[in-house]
This record gives sequence, C-alpha cells and structure tokens, in this order.
Amino acid sequence: MSEVKLRETAEKHAAAVVAGDVDSVVSDLDSSLHEHIPAMVAAMPQNLSSAELSSLTAEANGGTTDTRYIGSSGSIVVRATWELRGDRYVVTAAAPVE
Repeated sequence: MSEVKLRETAEKHAAAVVAGDVDSVVSDLDSSLHEHIPAMVAAMPQNLSSAELSSLTAEANGGTTDTRYIGSSGSIVVRATWELRGDRYVVTAAAPVE
C-alpha cells in the first residue's frame, strides 16, 4: 500500500474521531486497543471541533502518524502506529505525544 492510502485512512479516522463515529473509530483499532478507549477518550479535549494530520511516516507494511485533535478545552497530539492487514490499515498502538 502507499503513503497516499495511509494518509487517506488516517484522515478518515481522525474525521470519525471528531464526529464521534464510534463504530468507525473502533473498526480502525486492533482489538488489543479496545480496553484503552476510555482512557483515550478522557485524554481528548472537550467538544472536538477539528483534527489535522501533522506528521506521517510510511513504511512497507504500515507507518506512524501524528494527529492534532482540537477542541474547546485545548488540543492534543496522538501518535498512532498503523499496520497493513490484508487490504487495510489498522491502528496497533496510540498514545498522546508529550
């Protein structure tokens, strides 16, 4: 897969986070991350209004993205590691960037 496809996937995921589309967000996550969803939601700014992909590093079978989520109470950058599984990318790790 290409950097373009990873960028499209990451931007679509970020838009789903901002929109509160839980089903889409969860479907992008590896099942091992599901137990961490409440902590990530708690770390997010209140009333998300936008997201911007600030960094993308593509590799042969995945990559890493930094996405800034912006809300009424501030912003947070989340670094996600993506892995290519079949014909789609899945988040295998995610954490706020200090």
